[in-house]
Amino acid sequence: MFSEGYNSNWGQFASTKWIAEGKGCPNTVYISLEYIHNNIHNLTGGSDYATGMGHMSDVPVAAFDPIFWLHHVQIDLLLAIWQCLNPKLWFDNGQSGDSDTAGATASSVTDDKETDPLEPFHKETDPEKEVWTAQACRDWTELNYQYDDLAVVAERTIRNNTPDGLRPSQHQNGLWKDYIINVVYDRYALDGLSYTIQFFIGGPPGEDTTNFEKHNYVGHVYSFGGRHSTSEGSCKNCKGQAEAQVLSCAQVTLTIHLLHRIRDYVPDHSFEGVEEYLRRYLRWRVVKYGGEVVSEEGFKRKFSKLQISVLRGTGRIKPGNAQSAGSVSSLHSECVPLPEVTYGKPGGLRLDKAPENSEPFISQNKSAVQPLPTRLPQQAKYDLYPLTNLVYP
Repeated sequence: MFSEGYNSNWGQFASTKWIAEGKGCPNTVYISLEYIHNNIHNLTGGSDYATGMGHMSDVPVAAFDPIFWLHHVQIDLLLAIWQCLNPKLWFDNGQSGDSDTAGATASSVTDDKETDPLEPFHKETDPEKEVWTAQACRDWTELNYQYDDLAVVAERTIRNNTPDGLRPSQHQNGLWKDYIINVVYDRYALDGLSYTIQFFIGGPPGEDTTNFEKHNYVGHVYSFGGRHSTSEGSCKNCKGQAEAQVLSCAQVTLTIHLLHRIRDYVPDHSFEGVEEYLRRYLRWRVVKYGGEVVSEEGFKRKFSKLQISVLRGTGRIKPGNAQSAGSVSSLHSECVPLPEVTYGKPGGLRLDKAPENSEPFISQNKSAVQPLPTRLPQQAKYDLYPLTNLVYP
């Protein structure tokens, strides 16, 4: 999200609102500050009666949990970091990107402006008339606080106090294949009730299936809705977005999870084998707030707008001085959609909707993927490195 060029404007960074790019499935703009915000609310609050549910995962009462304030201070920090990296980007004056937005009438929804009142937060100087706005608090330092990470310090201070283990590798030619899941979803599919899209990969020993168990869990997307978007007294903004069919987007990473699984499933670690493994074992489900799994019939009725796709990109170490903080991050590019991985699955990207730059799927080679044996072979974990093509010192 902080990588150069990942978000080109304020709307892409701040909101999960999906913009129809018209360029297929990009590997950027799918992760936003709101997406991180929503997931943390779910992770800290819980949304399943069986494992516990707290205030944080329920919009109307989330602020009653003390951790709410710690969470939002962290969100404020992430926002401040992004502002330092993108000092010229701020509210888009009603435009969040291209004019061709998601949903049939999404363009009819007016985005918030930097001068809109942030009620009920009134200024101390004139609490009866003056209300805080986004523009008034854009520069957080004027509110008499600063984050240590953003404080101005001499470069030599950073260089002399960085442990060697945290410095980036001197080998700058390392490359690896990076797999991601892109998700376009309707946060109002259940009339505003929050729900979670959970992703799983892998199954029991010796079986060609996927179990929805914790050890096969890959990641999730949490809608964090405001309960019923059409009921009396509910969020006016939510009503407008629901009526305009505004969609949201998110992204889930796959690479780390694949590294833990494919050594026993894909003997030669080939890309064809990895993608066949994803086609056979990547699964997902939708779980309502409270823990009820949406049935197949309910999915067809409520989640017709859901679109899930898998992409393969190339990651590389960002060139630069190893002493520089800017060289710590990596660059990701050349993402190619893999429509065959999700085709035929509920909500999966249809082949006739696949972007032109999609990679034709090599005919299924089931011999490239082996069921997990009951007894795992005792091999060193470093056998995975041929897959990633990483270069180590």
